[in-house]
Amino acid sequence: MELKCFCKKLIISSGLLRLINKVKGPSIVILRYHSVQDDPAEHEPTIGSSIVHSTEEFREQMRLVSRHYTPVSMDELLDHLENGVKLPPYPVVITFDDGYKDNLEIAGPILAEFNIPATFYIVVDAISNQVNLSPWFMRVRKAFSITEASSWEDRDGKQYSLSDPEQRLAARRAAMAYCGTSTGETQRSRVKEVEQSLAVPYYEAGKEMMLSQDGVKALKEAGHIVGSHTLSHPNMTYIEEKDAAYELAQSSAELEKITGEPVRHFAYPNPILSPNWNKKTRELLRANGYKTAVTCDGGCVRYGDDPLSLKRVYIPERAEELRWYLENAFNGYKI
Repeated sequence: MELKCFCKKLIISSGLLRLINKVKGPSIVILRYHSVQDDPAEHEPTIGSSIVHSTEEFREQMRLVSRHYTPVSMDELLDHLENGVKLPPYPVVITFDDGYKDNLEIAGPILAEFNIPATFYIVVDAISNQVNLSPWFMRVRKAFSITEASSWEDRDGKQYSLSDPEQRLAARRAAMAYCGTSTGETQRSRVKEVEQSLAVPYYEAGKEMMLSQDGVKALKEAGHIVGSHTLSHPNMTYIEEKDAAYELAQSSAELEKITGEPVRHFAYPNPILSPNWNKKTRELLRANGYKTAVTCDGGCVRYGDDPLSLKRVYIPERAEELRWYLENAFNGYKI
């Protein structure tokens, strides 16, 4: 492992990857974060520690981005794609999905420390003091983490042994797919069905974990961009077109009430099943006034790419690994 890290550092310091970038041409990298917490492991039962970065590592990652790259906003990226406006060398866009409270309270001050703009994509139904305070995907994850049931049966009659870690994970993924292919009352009913089948109580994240309307407004006032991540976090390609259109229109309308500005940016939710975007979703986004949409597909962005299906980059846990990912991502390589 130490030899591998040494070789990576040697390749980076040699300038070889940047030489390749000069040959391939300019590109932009969009990073996808979710949550920043002092102790990521503490949030394994709800958010999942794999998408939670520690406060210390996030600060080091932002220090690295500000030192070796050029942070730019999603608006600047859009101006580049639409109007050909030139961007500075090695531009990096920071994004956050879902709308966790720590985005404001922990990540916000660190971003300010390094003068880095970010875009925050909000699951609108999960905003505190709205109708539904607990994102369904956190409820399902929590249910499978605390249940004492020995088995679970999915909608197709398949049985999973919950005493086996691999089968428990597979069962949770099946439940997530079941809930993530619906919206509104149907989705709420399915989540409740899963909780009841596992004999667990309703999990309330609420104000402890999710942004409030005032929190969303504070991000906007701090100079960041607020975008939509739908109302209820469904997979947009697996729901009815009318439901997808409603998720897009209503989420932007609700966010506009909070921020006082039109919502131009969107992030496709990614609840288990693939694909999570297609030609039809792009058409719906365009019809509803969105200008950009980011995916979970890995890779860089280049001039000429469709603004409504932009690639983003997976972020490693450690800051020391991030530079390797970034240098390769600028050349279009997936790690």
